Amino acid sequence: MIPYIIFYILVFLLSFRIKKDKFSIFDVLMLLILILFSALRFGIGTDYHMYYGIYKNFSTIESSATSRTGIGYSYLMYLFKNILMLDYQFIIAFTSIVTIICFYYFFKKNSENPGKSILFYVSIGLYTSSFNGFRQNMSIALALVGLTLYKKNKKVLPLSLLIIATLFHSSTIILIFSYYIFCIKKVSIKPQITLIISVFLFLGYNIIFPILMGLFNSYSGYIETSFSTTPGIGTYLMVSVYYFLYYILFQHYKNKFTEAEKSYVNIFSVAICSMSLQLHNWMFSRILDIFIAFVPILLSSVYFKMIKEKSGKTFSLLFHVLTFIYYLVYVYSFGEVVPYTNILFKGE
Repeated sequence: MIPYIIFYILVFLLSFRIKKDKFSIFDVLMLLILILFSALRFGIGTDYHMYYGIYKNFSTIESSATSRTGIGYSYLMYLFKNILMLDYQFIIAFTSIVTIICFYYFFKKNSENPGKSILFYVSIGLYTSSFNGFRQNMSIALALVGLTLYKKNKKVLPLSLLIIATLFHSSTIILIFSYYIFCIKKVSIKPQITLIISVFLFLGYNIIFPILMGLFNSYSGYIETSFSTTPGIGTYLMVSVYYFLYYILFQHYKNKFTEAEKSYVNIFSVAICSMSLQLHNWMFSRILDIFIAFVPILLSSVYFKMIKEKSGKTFSLLFHVLTFIYYLVYVYSFGEVVPYTNILFKGE
C-alpha cells in the first residue's frame, strides 16, 4: 500500500496549485505523476492478464477480434503488435496516457476547481478503476472530451471522438445518450423517482440482469459466468457513500449548483439506479464507472461551499481525512491492484 499512499500525497499537494484553464508547471507535474503511476504498472488489475492473453495470441483482426475487445481495440492491437511490433506493456502505457490526458482535460474545462476534482477523481477510485477496465475507461475518457468539445459548438472532432469511443467500448453509448438527455435537453429527474427505479431494479434483478447483459456483446459473457457473484463489504461501503452523496449532500446543495452541475447530478442519478443491481452483482460497478466521472466535479464544488460555510481549517482537514480513508479502503478492497507492481521495481 505504500506506493499508493505516496502517490496520493503527491496528488494531494499538487491539487492546491492546479487552476482552471491556466496550464502551468504544476499541471505538467500532476500529469506526469498520474501517467507514470498507471503506465508503468505491471500485472495489476482484473483485465490485465486477460487482455495480455488476447494480445499474445493476436494474429489478424478477422481471427482475433471478439466481443471481448471491440473493433477499435482490435485495430489498436493490430497496430501495436503487427505493425509496430511492440510488447503488450506499450498498450498499457498508451491506454493510460490517453485516458489520463482526456480525463485531465475534462476536469480542467468543466470544473471550477480542477485541482480538487482531480484529487477526488483519485480518492473515489475512478483513477484506480482504470487499472482494471482500461479499455472501458479509455472509451469513457475519449467520450468526455468529445462531449466537452461538442458543448463548445465544435462538430467534426467531437463526433469523431464519440465514434472512436464507442468502437472501443459499446457501453459508452449509454453515457453519450445520458449526456444528451440531461445536459443538452436539460431533462431532470427527482431523487424520489431515482429511489423508485432503484427499488424496482433491485427486486427485478433476476429478470433484468440477462436482458442488460444481452444488450452489449462485450458484456454478454457475464450472463453465465457472473450471474451468482456476490458483492463484498467493500461494495456495500461504496454504495453507501454514493447514496449519501446523492440523497443527502448533493440534494442539500442543489440550489447552489450551476446549471451544468445540476445536469451532472441528473447523470449521477443513473449511476444510483445501477447501484441497486450492483448490490446483487459486483460486475455492475463497471456500469457505475460510466456515470461517476462527473462526481469529482460535484464533490469539489460542494467542498468549497462547505468550507465557506464552516469557515475553518478543521473541517477541511476532516473532509480530506475521510476521502483519504475511503481511497485506502477502495484500493485495498477492489480490483486486484494491491500490491502495486511496477516494471521498474516491485513493492507492496
